[in-house]
Parts: sequence; structure tokens; C-alpha cells
Amino acid sequence: MSLEVDGAGRLVDALSKFNKEIYDILKAEVKQAVAAVAQDARDRTPDVILAGGRSSNRERRSEGWGRWAHSRDGRDFSWSEARADRDIKTGVRKTRVRGAGTTGISGRVYSKNDIALAIFSTAGAETPDSRFNKAISDKWGPLPTINGRKTTRTIGAALISKGPKAAEEIDRALERAEARFGLT
Repeated sequence: MSLEVDGAGRLVDALSKFNKEIYDILKAEVKQAVAAVAQDARDRTPDVILAGGRSSNRERRSEGWGRWAHSRDGRDFSWSEARADRDIKTGVRKTRVRGAGTTGISGRVYSKNDIALAIFSTAGAETPDSRFNKAISDKWGPLPTINGRKTTRTIGAALISKGPKAAEEIDRALERAEARFGLT
């Protein structure tokens, strides 16, 4: 999920080409702005998904998470809060439109590799009445919506909660970069 600021394309493009130092400062400030969204998403990852967790030597597992938690091809679908928290990342990139070039800058919060986090975050989106999805929705609530579309329980919900403040911080970072570059 991203927080995009459009209309700053000329500034972002000019900085990336002519003043890498200010561009790097801008990227760091945008990344810092979305860090609060990422932390909120991490705070939304539970230690155990479903009630009645069992203990193992390595980590607490969730009963009801299913026998499929370890696939035959070696992928690990088991739940680990620590692994889920580590998998929530932040990033910054220029936004582009084909033919128009750079249109702005985007601060991103994303989950890269943790399959169990993806399952927890989206459970109930397609088949809300399955027993597994219903159990997760009953305990952790239904999927939140942004503009009428279902979003994820972790990053999407964090974006709803912390996104407006992060967007304001990104706007201020752009204003500071503009002033440093001498355009104001």
C-alpha cells in the first residue's frame, strides 16, 4: 500500500537528476513518514491467530491454523509474530505515468514474503463463510475498507489509521526539499 503525492513530479525528477543530496534527504524523510504506518501494521499482528495455541520449542503455534502449515515443497506457512513483524517493510519510489514521466513520490508499506501474514491479513476477502475465515473474522474483525474496497487487516488498517498524518508529513518534506533546492 502506498501514500502517493502527485503533482511533485518536476521537483522529484529535478532533485533525482541534479541534486542527489537533497533527493536522498527527501527519500529519508518520506520513509520516516511512512514508518509510523509500518509500526501500526506491526502492532496489528497478533502473537497467536486463533485461540487455544499450542507450544513448541521454537514458537507458539495457533491451533486451527491447519495441517497445511508445512507444505511438502518446504515452504513454511506456520504463524510467527516475529517473522510477520520483520516482513513488514517500508520503501520510497518515484511514481511514473507512461508518456508523462515522473508524477510524484510514493512512500510504501508492504509485506514481501511471509505467507502466513498474507493469509491472516486477507482472510475472509473471497470466502468469508469458510470456517477458517469466519474464525479469524470473529476474533480479529472483518476486513476494513478504503473507498468501498476491502483492504488488509494489517497494512490496510494501519493506512486508514496513520495514513493521513503520514501524507501531511510527506507534503511538508516536499516543501522542505523545494526550499533547499531554492524553488521557493
